[in-house]
Amino acid sequence: MRADRLAFYIGQVFVLCIPMVIGFIPYGMLIFVLGDLVGDLGFVVMIVVTIVYVVAMMLAFARLSVTLPAQAIGAELTLEGAWKATGGSTATLIVLGVANALFQFFLQFLFQGFALIPMAGPLLLLIPSILFVPLVNASILTTLYGIYVEGRSLS
Repeated sequence: MRADRLAFYIGQVFVLCIPMVIGFIPYGMLIFVLGDLVGDLGFVVMIVVTIVYVVAMMLAFARLSVTLPAQAIGAELTLEGAWKATGGSTATLIVLGVANALFQFFLQFLFQGFALIPMAGPLLLLIPSILFVPLVNASILTTLYGIYVEGRSLS
């Protein structure tokens, strides 16, 4: 295990999270203003704004997250470089995000039955969530890096 790569990787996670946190500040202000609207219209507008904003932020995070595999292998890739490299991938990343979310919800639903088993159940529930899901997410990020940054094909 290379501690220097791990430290840079964790640092890059923080670099990615800071713009996301700052990006949700205008959202919070907007929801605060929309909360003053009375009735069903205000609630519907809040839901639509929330869905659009969350999808936009998740898309931005997905486009910038190709910097994580770059940090893991010691390659230099700036946020601007990641943004340029993933240009034109909006539809692909949205479909990938939805598929990944549905897959993770399916896994959670599937393994919730283990929670009913006394003592061993929670352990059986933790194994997929601690091991399997992060490995799937890491492989997705690595594949995105290979396709968009390195120019590899899926075939």
